Amino acid sequence: MLRRIFSGGSGTTVDHPYPVIAVDHAGGVHVAFSDGMTVFLMSSADGGGTWKNPVPVNNPEDLDTSPATAPWVFAGDSGRVGILWVGSRGETDYALTPDAFAPVPTFAYVRIGESQANTNLPSAVADAFGNANIVYGHTQFSRQVAGDGLIFSPFMISVGSIKTETGVKRVSFSVRQDFSGNLTYLDEQRRISLRSTHFTSSKRSDQKFSITGRGTLQDESEVSFTLVAPEPSTKERSFSIAMSNGYFAGGVFQNSAPTVMMHR
Repeated sequence: MLRRIFSGGSGTTVDHPYPVIAVDHAGGVHVAFSDGMTVFLMSSADGGGTWKNPVPVNNPEDLDTSPATAPWVFAGDSGRVGILWVGSRGETDYALTPDAFAPVPTFAYVRIGESQANTNLPSAVADAFGNANIVYGHTQFSRQVAGDGLIFSPFMISVGSIKTETGVKRVSFSVRQDFSGNLTYLDEQRRISLRSTHFTSSKRSDQKFSITGRGTLQDESEVSFTLVAPEPSTKERSFSIAMSNGYFAGGVFQNSAPTVMMHR
């Protein structure tokens, strides 16, 4: 379904050369476009249902970062967005915002490439550690080695098994500092294999934490799920998982490797 999310004033165009879109790990959608002078970012926290007003990424009054055209956008954890653009002399700039959903998002800037004639359009992805990997200029490559990234390092990683009345199930999950993360779950007896596509965790008052989200089963069908597991600092071992297809399993959680608590 097509939907208009922005309409500029008379004479405004956003074909410099075209808008670009990215989706973060929590399902937030981010669109970058240029009016020929300024790169703008628009973000939606609900998958495109509603949108924040456009915010300027570069300062159009700063001759170092404008005019700005040919944007590229990529994302990591919820609201963490990177934007590239090309200047009038063929230089390439990169900006990162740690929270595109903030009332007034802030951006940190760095120049990636100096002036080049007939430069190519830039593009980039975040690697598994959240570092920007950027292609720009005349097929040049630059990799971020320091500074803020697009992905929080996990602060908890757990791998283990759940002993239930119907057999042993296997589970692994990692939780990031913003309580997003990843989950895989395997029940060989009932031929259930789940891999999360969206993940949110929260602490409870009973020395447990819950993980809710959506995931894909072995047949590519989608389900929602809720997992309840003990906090690492407790002796509680009870574990349960329920899915929207009616699946449920509960038992005793046993680590096959120690739960790791990490800090970036």
